[in-house]
Amino acid sequence: MNRLPNCLTQLILPFFIAMGLTACGGSDDTGAESSADILLNAETLSEISVNNSLRLIAFSVISGRSYDVEVVKLSYTTTLEDGTVVQASGTVAIPKSKTGPSPLLSYQHATIFKDSAVPSNDPLYDMTPVLAASAGFVAVAPDYIGYGASKALTHPYIQAVPTANSVIDLLRAAKSYLAARDIALNNQLFLAGYSEGGYATLAAHQRIEREFSNELTVTASIAGGGPYDVRGTADRVILNETTLDSPAYFGYVVHAYDRMYDLDNLTLRAIASPHHMTVDNYYDGNSTSASINAILPRNTNELLNPYFRSEYAGIAGELTLKYRLEQNNVYDWKPEAPVKLFHGKNDRYVNYANAATAFSTMQNNGASSVTLTDCAAMPSSHINCGVEFATFATAYLFTVATDR
Repeated sequence: MNRLPNCLTQLILPFFIAMGLTACGGSDDTGAESSADILLNAETLSEISVNNSLRLIAFSVISGRSYDVEVVKLSYTTTLEDGTVVQASGTVAIPKSKTGPSPLLSYQHATIFKDSAVPSNDPLYDMTPVLAASAGFVAVAPDYIGYGASKALTHPYIQAVPTANSVIDLLRAAKSYLAARDIALNNQLFLAGYSEGGYATLAAHQRIEREFSNELTVTASIAGGGPYDVRGTADRVILNETTLDSPAYFGYVVHAYDRMYDLDNLTLRAIASPHHMTVDNYYDGNSTSASINAILPRNTNELLNPYFRSEYAGIAGELTLKYRLEQNNVYDWKPEAPVKLFHGKNDRYVNYANAATAFSTMQNNGASSVTLTDCAAMPSSHINCGVEFATFATAYLFTVATDR
């Protein structure tokens, strides 16, 4: 695919930009209520005029569109992996005064540590949905479980079923809301995200095609920098890595798996004392990754309990944990709709092997429309490639989306 001219890159950066700056790095019961039943409440958060935003003015040069935008907070029900029904939240950004149907974009944000930064709490923290709406998309953005309306719950970080459910149920709630307002959609649905958002994108795409094909049809997914091979990623961190550039992300995985699964006090067993107390106390939506990284050691010999590492290395060690990690892989399936993978070979937050494994496995499974684009940034780090992913995703969307 041809790239947009380099001189335009700075105008594109706001679109998907927060994916690079904040990035990290069960039950098959669909719990399928009707779309109308899962929508609980709708509240307009803001109305944004293109003429009052330099970013929107600049982005209109790229998109060729300049719609004012209405951002609405949606509260809806979704389900945890065990089938428990919970309340969740997210946003839908709507191009105002647009005639005719619009393509639908579901944007999955990257790892966010502070609840104040999620879409329904601050729709301008990551302007991707607003920019997309100004370009003629209707754009939804889930907060994810554990944020927004569900802040009291543990965020099921890098766990496929609840992550996918929060995306899918927001799409269903949004479609119900839009229909009630006579806002038309065309037949296109795009999923996109970077880092955790890339993982959420593939998790949702897989679950839609397996469980919700009667309601939703994915046109294409664009996934960048995601940990699709959860077990392989954990193996590398626990067994092979000597230092972590951002231990806050691995700590988040340990915390979430310990809270969501029966893993016999995983945090206490896996994280060396006294650092296990940081993992127990700092993932509550009130801390930043920087504040957690300032406390957790980057040296894995200091961060991880040596007995745990020894047990994990054994064939019969930590079998329940390994099962849960493998259960949350999102690469071993055959997507029917195109999947556009994007990753940097110098990514030390989320190893490039995640994308390479996903690409080769999906091809071996018979998928004919999966591509892997290597990030050309120098160096091709996780954050640098989050910026380049903005250009990649924007160019693809503007090429294939219709009715903008």
